[in-house]
Amino acid sequence: MMRPLHRLHMVKAIVGLLFLAGTIYEQFPAPWIAHQLPASARSRLVDGFIDSQAPIRCDHPNGESAVRAILTRLDPQLGPKVDVISIREGGIFALALPANKIFMAHDTTSQLDADALAGVLAHELAHLRRDDPTAAMVRYIGNLGIFSALLSGPERRSIYERFSGEEEKLADEDAIAMMKRAHVRIAPVAAFVEQMRMSKLQGTYL
Repeated sequence: MMRPLHRLHMVKAIVGLLFLAGTIYEQFPAPWIAHQLPASARSRLVDGFIDSQAPIRCDHPNGESAVRAILTRLDPQLGPKVDVISIREGGIFALALPANKIFMAHDTTSQLDADALAGVLAHELAHLRRDDPTAAMVRYIGNLGIFSALLSGPERRSIYERFSGEEEKLADEDAIAMMKRAHVRIAPVAAFVEQMRMSKLQGTYL
């Protein structure tokens, strides 16, 4: 029979090993952690937030059809699969979310011309192609924090993301390439995309 002192030492050793394992796990790169999450987990990270937006979500099919047409023009494979969530709020913004979703304000579609809107969407599509949004969420809340987020599931009513400078740089490059292939003018959107990039580098809160 194990003596109480031995049991105490064993418990302390187990706790120490768990702490060490957690410390090591926190050092893994966010993109690697994001890559391990199945599609169902990625949806679980955002479903609660999206459900909370239902009262102000746009329900005009024409607006979504226009966005869908631009997305498909930019990327015939991924574009038709993207879930567009547009809300009736002021401001111009679009944000790529985990599980192939783009969250945007109605003003983004109503106040930007077609080329500028295409540029904004191309930038977010580029993030989706690399699954940057999931990595951005892991980077913000931590490798261990992502498990808490998954456990919260539908109870989560907010989303935090932090894109890296490298992710933004690659998204810009990919977006320009998409726009060129789709014969979209780059000049109208260049300044706006840069403004969005700087905002995301500072951290995004929804």
